[in-house]
Amino acid sequence: GSSNDTTAPPPIPNKEQILQLTCTAIQSYPPHHHPRNRTAAPPGKFQNLYQSIVLHHMRYKAPVFCMPSRIRLGNTYGLHLFEPRYRILISEVMSSYPVSARRGEPILPVVPGLFPPTGQIAMADDIKVSVLNLLEESESLLEEYQLPTFIHAHQTPMRPGTPAAIVQLQQCVVHPNGSADVFLKALSYIILEEIWER
Repeated sequence: GSSNDTTAPPPIPNKEQILQLTCTAIQSYPPHHHPRNRTAAPPGKFQNLYQSIVLHHMRYKAPVFCMPSRIRLGNTYGLHLFEPRYRILISEVMSSYPVSARRGEPILPVVPGLFPPTGQIAMADDIKVSVLNLLEESESLLEEYQLPTFIHAHQTPMRPGTPAAIVQLQQCVVHPNGSADVFLKALSYIILEEIWER
């Protein structure tokens, strides 16, 4: 059959509008096990939120080391970095860490201006003590997220869409010529999105 309705279809929302609509929908629907809610949220809302966050709000920008290898999350492995571009990579990744961390000693987490304490934090003493206590109590969390990291492109070819991994430096010895022996821990798989050479 035909229709005489000439009104245009509603415009398709952009990604930010979808994210906002999804957040609003989630907030308006309590969890299905909530005693006041006898119906579950419409299907697809959580999937839309997850997809939008992953695609548009989770980005990681870092130097890239390229060498085909097998990587398993949580495993530690060693490498010898000797090419000029990787000497620059390790120098930049380690630049905010003390010299001792480049000599094979433990790499301590760094939160610039806060941890480790430097005695020059511009805060009221009681706030400073509270923050430092919190950071020291959460050192394992800091180690997970505030230790030096970069991207290991372990699959070829290195181009957008290729899987890679975020790796964390567990130990680093930088030699006088700039080459380095490192132990790395694979933290997370990622997909390369943009790559460029300097």
